[in-house]
Amino acid sequence: MEGLLRSLSLVYHELPREALYLASQAFRNYRKSGGIQTSPLSDSFIGGHAAAMGVPLITRDVSRYQTYFPSVQLICP
Repeated sequence: MEGLLRSLSLVYHELPREALYLASQAFRNYRKSGGIQTSPLSDSFIGGHAAAMGVPLITRDVSRYQTYFPSVQLICP
């Protein structure tokens, strides 16, 4: 996998603790607002990672990220 990442000029970043905390808070808010999933959604980890690193996020699911990660700059194709 490392070779593939290098060949595509991609950089892999471990999920920082702050991202995990932000993901847990987003999931908690999701459940409080009536969400029915019983385990964190992958979007929680993706949004938390973007928020913790201060990087923009490309998504088509604008409303979810705006709701749970308002500080993340969204790129909407």
